[in-house]
Amino acid sequence: MPLSKMTLRVPIDYDASFDVMVSGCNCDEVFVDITEPNFPRQQTSGKVEREITLVCFNEILSSDEMREKLDEEGLQPGQNDDLLAVVATQLAIDNNAIILQIGQTWNHACGCRYVTMFYVKKLIRKLWIDWDESDWAPNCWVVAVPKVAS
Repeated sequence: MPLSKMTLRVPIDYDASFDVMVSGCNCDEVFVDITEPNFPRQQTSGKVEREITLVCFNEILSSDEMREKLDEEGLQPGQNDDLLAVVATQLAIDNNAIILQIGQTWNHACGCRYVTMFYVKKLIRKLWIDWDESDWAPNCWVVAVPKVAS
């Protein structure tokens, strides 16, 4: 099955505090380690409208394989701010689908690298973390942004 894409233009208000950005997601549960020190914002002030593409590869892939495939599509992985902005739009997603960002990791003291993700399970909206080294299910939508020329 070919990959699926959905492109959105979403506002990001960097003048708002990190906690306000998280609360704007209207999640029932937020993992305690989703904090600004662990997932620093891309910028600290201003308001922007950002083009964000959600990509579903429709196959089991590791984070590294997803990064490679995004590169082939002219995209780069989005970061936590991008995920929060998408979730705040209240985009309707299928129950058990996952939206994740793999562009920003948090290195826990145990040595594990974590990324943030959003999903709905039994109507409970969750903003959570998981290992970056995971193999992701075919129903994952990855937050991506246009690749920056180097």
